[in-house]
Amino acid sequence: MKKIYLSLAALALCIGATAQSGAKAPTQHSQKALLDPNAKIPTAVKKAGFKVQGGPFYFQIDPIAEIMTQKNVDITSASPQVDTYLASVFMDSTVSVASGATIRPNNDIFLGTTLDPKSNYLQASFDPIVSMGDSYNIDSVFIQGSYIKKTADTDTLYVWLVWGDSTNTTVYNKFANSSVWVSPISTWRKSVIGPKVMGSVGAYGNKVSPAAPASNMKLVKYVLQPSDSTARGYGYSKFITVPLIQSSPTGVTIPAGNIVSCMYTFVPGGTHTLNQPMYSFTTTVVPTINGYCGIVWNQSSPAVTAASDYVDYLVDASSWNMGINYDKKQRHGLYSATYNNNTIGDLTSAPVIYYNIKGNSSVSVNELDKKGFLLGQNTPNPFNGESKVTYLLDKEASSATFSVTDVMGRVISTQKVDATKGSHTVNLGSYASGVYYYSLNVDGNVTTKKMIAQ
Repeated sequence: MKKIYLSLAALALCIGATAQSGAKAPTQHSQKALLDPNAKIPTAVKKAGFKVQGGPFYFQIDPIAEIMTQKNVDITSASPQVDTYLASVFMDSTVSVASGATIRPNNDIFLGTTLDPKSNYLQASFDPIVSMGDSYNIDSVFIQGSYIKKTADTDTLYVWLVWGDSTNTTVYNKFANSSVWVSPISTWRKSVIGPKVMGSVGAYGNKVSPAAPASNMKLVKYVLQPSDSTARGYGYSKFITVPLIQSSPTGVTIPAGNIVSCMYTFVPGGTHTLNQPMYSFTTTVVPTINGYCGIVWNQSSPAVTAASDYVDYLVDASSWNMGINYDKKQRHGLYSATYNNNTIGDLTSAPVIYYNIKGNSSVSVNELDKKGFLLGQNTPNPFNGESKVTYLLDKEASSATFSVTDVMGRVISTQKVDATKGSHTVNLGSYASGVYYYSLNVDGNVTTKKMIAQ
């Protein structure tokens, strides 16, 4: 995966659980920001050890960054298509953020992402990390954030891991298009998913928390250290290491077939008052309490001035990898007093969270026996002019369809191909220069690979 040591801008856009009146561009509250010097991911975990043919693996992975990398989205240049932005996060809606000449309520209570390691978009080979039958383990996460320490108070990041299959309604709620801000998101996927949360309206300082059963949840109260603070001030960020091994030396084991969500909030140790600024996007207001901003991926090009400007950079429609947030329906009269008991899957922004994920994978172990077919890599690749793809069926199928899409998921071509037992070849014609994906669908089972036209 590309290393992500890049410039940052400010305030992310999030979609809420109810329809919004219009798009909000990231430039509404903007501030140039940078990683602190040498603020790289603290451990140099490599992807070594994972075999496409199956076996042990140990990844350090940001699922949203991987989706964009496999789509060939620019996230590293001086003018990227997707950049990282500051998003203030706090345990409730008590405090505010200094933005320009105004003070506005804090926007987010939770930030998080959902990881679905069964996705084809997490590796350059387009093989999933695990199959439906494989469990996996997470021993730590790395959260990119901007922590400002103004006082000696001890502050804490509450970090939750929750897991379940996508139909587990004790952990997750699905949101249909009719319940989210849909234009043009309705063209991206049929529904989004978010972990349930719980809490109460009213008393100052109440904390929101996930509503998952104890068997499907782990809470780590990570005490922020002085070394986690960004000594260079507002707008700078670091990676914060949060170990998940307090109760088990191996971390958290996620059962087979489950997705997992990591979400966090900032809990200050000192006192604060209603509307007191806790973070600054301006030099005209200087907060006096400790504050925290998460770092989130958000579209920067094309510039977002309307809903129709959005591009599906962060979206993998075939899996549940996505950002998640809890915002908007907040307390203390700053927004609606109505409490919303669900987070919302977010298709337009996602915080930077790396997962240390490890285990044993059965992916591609005798794939012909598991799926009934094998799809080869096109040759030559890269190619200029013509290329061909070979596939093998171990028995006759009802149907077989071969499709080619571009990096944004637009269908370039689709055709019915030979579904009889044996080896077959598909000849590819000429394509404009770029990255493409070709898929073989055999009786509803799909395998996808990447190819490059020059």
